[in-house]
Amino acid sequence: MLSITLDCGRQVWLDSFSYSRTYGGLLEGLPNEEMNARIIERALDKGEWGPRKTHLIPPKVDDRDPKHPGLPPALLRAWLWCSEPIDQTFMGSELVVVWFAEECLHVPIAEVVLRAVYGLPWDQLADDFNW
Repeated sequence: MLSITLDCGRQVWLDSFSYSRTYGGLLEGLPNEEMNARIIERALDKGEWGPRKTHLIPPKVDDRDPKHPGLPPALLRAWLWCSEPIDQTFMGSELVVVWFAEECLHVPIAEVVLRAVYGLPWDQLADDFNW
Protein backbone atom coordinates (compact mmCIF):
# COMPACT_ATOMS: atom_id res chain seq x y z
CA MET A 1 0.00 0.00 0.00
CA LEU A 2 1.27 3.45 -0.93
CA SER A 3 2.09 5.91 1.88
CA ILE A 4 2.13 9.68 1.28
CA THR A 5 3.16 12.41 3.71
CA LEU A 6 1.09 15.56 3.18
CA ASP A 7 2.59 19.01 3.70
CA CYS A 8 0.50 19.30 6.90
CA GLY A 9 2.59 16.42 8.29
CA ARG A 10 -0.07 13.71 8.14
CA GLN A 11 0.88 10.32 6.75
CA VAL A 12 -1.96 8.98 4.62
CA TRP A 13 -2.35 5.69 2.80
CA LEU A 14 -3.74 5.21 -0.68
CA ASP A 15 -6.42 2.55 -0.26
CA SER A 16 -7.74 2.68 -3.83
CA PHE A 17 -7.19 4.65 -7.03
CA SER A 18 -9.20 4.98 -10.23
CA TYR A 19 -8.41 6.52 -13.58
CA SER A 20 -10.87 7.07 -16.41
CA ARG A 21 -11.25 9.20 -19.49
CA THR A 22 -13.30 12.33 -18.77
CA TYR A 23 -15.25 12.07 -22.01
CA GLY A 24 -14.83 8.31 -22.47
CA GLY A 25 -18.53 7.70 -23.15
CA LEU A 26 -19.02 10.64 -25.50
CA LEU A 27 -19.82 9.21 -28.92
CA GLU A 28 -20.73 12.42 -30.70
CA GLY A 29 -21.01 16.12 -30.01
CA LEU A 30 -18.84 18.47 -28.02
CA PRO A 31 -18.63 19.16 -24.28
CA ASN A 32 -20.76 21.90 -22.78
CA GLU A 33 -21.41 23.25 -19.28
CA GLU A 34 -24.36 20.91 -18.67
CA MET A 35 -22.39 17.84 -19.75
CA ASN A 36 -19.43 18.87 -17.61
CA ALA A 37 -21.71 19.35 -14.58
CA ARG A 38 -23.10 15.80 -15.07
CA ILE A 39 -19.59 14.36 -15.36
CA ILE A 40 -18.53 16.08 -12.14
CA GLU A 41 -21.72 14.98 -10.36
CA ARG A 42 -21.10 11.34 -11.37
CA ALA A 43 -17.45 11.62 -10.34
CA LEU A 44 -18.59 12.64 -6.85
CA ASP A 45 -21.09 9.76 -6.63
CA LYS A 46 -20.65 7.80 -3.41
CA GLY A 47 -21.29 4.45 -5.10
CA GLU A 48 -17.76 3.38 -5.99
CA TRP A 49 -16.32 3.29 -2.45
CA GLY A 50 -19.42 3.77 -0.35
CA PRO A 51 -20.63 6.78 1.62
CA ARG A 52 -17.31 8.49 2.31
CA LYS A 53 -16.62 12.19 2.48
CA THR A 54 -15.50 13.34 -0.96
CA HIS A 55 -13.53 16.41 -1.96
CA LEU A 56 -13.38 17.78 -5.51
CA ILE A 57 -10.26 19.65 -6.50
CA PRO A 58 -11.80 22.23 -8.85
CA PRO A 59 -10.83 21.44 -12.45
CA LYS A 60 -9.14 23.90 -14.76
CA VAL A 61 -11.65 24.31 -17.58
CA ASP A 62 -10.45 25.00 -21.12
CA ASP A 63 -12.78 27.82 -22.11
CA ARG A 64 -11.11 28.92 -25.35
CA ASP A 65 -14.40 27.98 -27.04
CA PRO A 66 -17.02 29.42 -24.63
CA LYS A 67 -19.82 27.30 -26.15
CA HIS A 68 -17.83 24.11 -25.56
CA PRO A 69 -15.77 24.38 -22.36
CA GLY A 70 -13.66 21.29 -21.82
CA LEU A 71 -12.50 19.51 -18.70
CA PRO A 72 -9.02 17.96 -18.62
CA PRO A 73 -8.92 14.53 -20.30
CA ALA A 74 -8.28 12.35 -17.23
CA LEU A 75 -10.67 11.85 -14.30
CA LEU A 76 -8.88 10.56 -11.21
CA ARG A 77 -10.08 9.42 -7.80
CA ALA A 78 -8.12 8.42 -4.71
CA TRP A 79 -9.42 6.95 -1.46
CA LEU A 80 -7.01 7.98 1.28
CA TRP A 81 -6.98 7.12 4.96
CA CYS A 82 -4.88 8.06 7.95
CA SER A 83 -4.36 6.01 11.12
CA GLU A 84 -4.59 9.27 13.12
CA PRO A 85 -8.11 10.61 13.65
CA ILE A 86 -8.95 14.29 13.75
CA ASP A 87 -11.07 13.74 16.88
CA GLN A 88 -9.21 11.41 19.25
CA THR A 89 -12.42 9.53 20.14
CA PHE A 90 -12.16 7.82 16.70
CA MET A 91 -9.63 5.38 15.25
CA GLY A 92 -8.66 7.06 11.98
CA SER A 93 -9.64 9.53 9.29
CA GLU A 94 -10.33 9.21 5.57
CA LEU A 95 -11.16 11.18 2.44
CA VAL A 96 -11.95 10.45 -1.19
CA VAL A 97 -10.34 13.00 -3.50
CA VAL A 98 -11.57 13.60 -7.06
CA TRP A 99 -9.67 15.63 -9.63
CA PHE A 100 -9.18 16.11 -13.35
CA ALA A 101 -5.74 16.20 -14.96
CA GLU A 102 -3.85 16.09 -18.20
CA GLU A 103 -2.81 12.65 -19.40
CA CYS A 104 -0.56 10.95 -16.88
CA LEU A 105 -0.18 7.44 -18.29
CA HIS A 106 3.62 7.49 -18.10
CA VAL A 107 3.82 8.91 -14.58
CA PRO A 108 3.95 6.61 -11.51
CA ILE A 109 0.66 6.54 -9.58
CA ALA A 110 2.45 7.66 -6.43
CA GLU A 111 3.59 10.85 -8.16
CA VAL A 112 0.18 11.52 -9.73
CA VAL A 113 -1.58 11.23 -6.38
CA LEU A 114 1.08 13.16 -4.45
CA ARG A 115 0.88 16.11 -6.88
CA ALA A 116 -2.88 16.34 -6.38
CA VAL A 117 -3.22 15.82 -2.63
CA TYR A 118 0.03 17.12 -1.13
CA GLY A 119 -1.34 20.50 -0.07
CA LEU A 120 -4.82 19.44 1.07
CA PRO A 121 -5.84 20.64 4.55
CA TRP A 122 -6.59 17.15 5.88
CA ASP A 123 -8.11 18.23 9.19
CA GLN A 124 -10.68 20.45 7.44
CA LEU A 125 -11.61 17.96 4.70
CA ALA A 126 -11.40 14.42 6.08
CA ASP A 127 -13.92 12.51 8.20
CA ASP A 128 -13.13 10.30 11.17
CA PHE A 129 -14.04 6.62 11.31
CA ASN A 130 -13.89 3.60 13.57
CA TRP A 131 -12.74 0.17 12.41
